[in-house]
Amino acid sequence: MTDKSTRRTWFLDIMHPVVFGFQSLDALCSEFMQAWGEDVPPAAVCLPVFSHAGPWFENALHLRPYAVERANVRGILISNAAREANALGLQVVLVVDPGVKWLSENLEIVDVRGRKSAQPCIYKRRTRDLLVTFLRSCIETVTRYVPAERIHVALDTVDLWPMGAEGERLSLTCFCDECRQRMGQAGVSVADFEEVPGPWNLALADSGTGISFINTITADFSRVTPEGLLHAAEVQGFIRAFANATQAVRQTNAQKLLQYMEVRHAMSVEAVGDIFARLSGLAGGRRIIIGECMEYDWTGGTFLARLDSADVCDELWYDYDQPFFTPEEVHMRVYAAARSRYTLDAFWSLIDHVRDSSMMATTGLGKVKSIEALLQTRSRLALAACAPPSPLTRLTLPLDRDRVLGYVAPAMTDAIAGFAITRAVEGAPQTIGKLREASG
Repeated sequence: MTDKSTRRTWFLDIMHPVVFGFQSLDALCSEFMQAWGEDVPPAAVCLPVFSHAGPWFENALHLRPYAVERANVRGILISNAAREANALGLQVVLVVDPGVKWLSENLEIVDVRGRKSAQPCIYKRRTRDLLVTFLRSCIETVTRYVPAERIHVALDTVDLWPMGAEGERLSLTCFCDECRQRMGQAGVSVADFEEVPGPWNLALADSGTGISFINTITADFSRVTPEGLLHAAEVQGFIRAFANATQAVRQTNAQKLLQYMEVRHAMSVEAVGDIFARLSGLAGGRRIIIGECMEYDWTGGTFLARLDSADVCDELWYDYDQPFFTPEEVHMRVYAAARSRYTLDAFWSLIDHVRDSSMMATTGLGKVKSIEALLQTRSRLALAACAPPSPLTRLTLPLDRDRVLGYVAPAMTDAIAGFAITRAVEGAPQTIGKLREASG
């Protein structure tokens, strides 16, 4: 164990307000200290600004705040959590998921075929306007209890640009008017990505249960050439979509793909940078980006190593799956889970969606025979993605590198997941009751 004066600090990530219905912050800190073999409390607690059901605080737009119930305590808001954090001497990280569905009205992402999905496009100016408005309200609330210099803001970027697939047709996002205009300014022809097969087919494919991808595009994107991309496509079998194409056609598509990836990364950085800039002076802490390791980062619209710039952020959080890199300019924390928050986000969003009659009616959830079984499956996937909380796991994390500040532990256990599932099922009695009747 390292000396306390030089040891790396750890943060506890509360990914959904309902966790506070299970245990108090003090109890959660104690439980995870024991699980990870830590003899000091976390330096900070991460609090979600939103759930997928709505904001967790009184807000300027007067949307009903998401309140949690705990035994003998009703209506726990982020203000209560901030008060508890301050009493424990903890810093606060406000975690923002820009993809919350309730924010997407008239701001939806649009796939390459023009179909909308219930997730806002962060590149739309109006989306960022609303995010900043809500964040200002949240920060004003939290600063009543926690000094501004102890408040940090983290943007969760692991799923800004989701995608789907049907055979060779890849449904990428976002291709709304604002995104198309920005791409056009950079010389990207959107029409090329409406073709089947198109440039993306060199790097992505429908696997039947999701999308498979080339996993050899790593941090040093400047060294990824069309020739290198085509070689990877050959090795991993992605070239089959262009089996009958000439080498010149393949080369052209590889060039177009790399150009698109460059522009999408630039758009992600521009959007995130705009949000951070407009919050300047409110929260005095650090600007944090939550991403994924280099094996997956490009599929979400960013290149992890190219976020390593003080012009972009102060800290990067990502998991330690290989290939792993250490920033040279900014600091980082190890997000102790595979694919960072990706699988965890999927579980917690489903917790809210099953309580939303609109989501149940307009998505495939309404056709699921057993919502409870689906929630259990998602919870197992999320728990499997978490690094197991243990002293051994902590000792194997890459915490000895100069720019690594410590790790972030997601507050996720079997008991917490089970509690959340029970609350979710109880919160949608009519919808789930009808599904249970229909399934016999």
